[in-house]
Amino acid sequence: MKKLLVVFGMVLIICLTSYLPQFMITPGHLSKMHQGLDRTCLSCHIPLSGPSASRCIECHKPATIGLDSMGRVTNSKVLFHKSLQNQDCMSCHHEHKGRDAKITSGVFNHSMLSIQNQANCIGCHTAPKTLTHEHLLSNNCANCHNTTNWKAAAFNHKQLTAAALSNCASCHKAPRDVFHSQNASATCNTCHSFEGWKPSTFNHSAFFSLEGHHNTACLTCHTSNNFKLYTCFGCHEHSEQNLMAEHSEHGISNISNCIACHKSGSEHEGGEHGGGGREGGDGEKGEGGGD
Repeated sequence: MKKLLVVFGMVLIICLTSYLPQFMITPGHLSKMHQGLDRTCLSCHIPLSGPSASRCIECHKPATIGLDSMGRVTNSKVLFHKSLQNQDCMSCHHEHKGRDAKITSGVFNHSMLSIQNQANCIGCHTAPKTLTHEHLLSNNCANCHNTTNWKAAAFNHKQLTAAALSNCASCHKAPRDVFHSQNASATCNTCHSFEGWKPSTFNHSAFFSLEGHHNTACLTCHTSNNFKLYTCFGCHEHSEQNLMAEHSEHGISNISNCIACHKSGSEHEGGEHGGGGREGGDGEKGEGGGD
């Protein structure tokens, strides 16, 4: 009796599997477009091997994907299928994810394309309409991008035209700090290079010459480690009253920015002294002379 029950159970399972495979062995529902195949597993699968690209191609000819029955383009984004040299459908498409699931994974393996098509990006993609791309010397995407990760671009400024190289502000915003705002007329490559924004080579002599005793530690003049501000009182222990009295002899009333007249630190330099009419100033700190 037991043997009979076992045989009956096995026969029942085989019958149910044959007639209702969508309930017995399927890992999940097929998408809407393949609902008609939910009872014919062999339309896509080879027994003991699994899904086969050759079975896919029997219905989906690569040369006709993206075209209607009259040969007219219905979806230009998928026309690349005819250029595939490796027709491995399952590397991009997956089924049994549910009726409303997308069967395309979204991650395309460009190695399935021929070498010629791999180098012809605009054959499938539209060139980005950005200022950077408009100023490029070459339209060879591989100069900056790779087919593994488009966003991980290695940009080389040498790919830009001479006009774009001399106009950094066409792509980059100028830093909003006191130092850069006071030197807006200077070109970026005075301190920076195209290899990297940092580190920069700042020419301190353009603002104040670090000669003799002035070739000292930064904190001597920039006491708060704020290079936007400086003070000469780190070494010159003058009082504002004495400084005002001495400068008044020369008609100078604004002593808030020492390096405006003393760019090398010499008391005998300065040329024409301008009077700002400043009263009650701190007489110590000026802005924009930082290194």
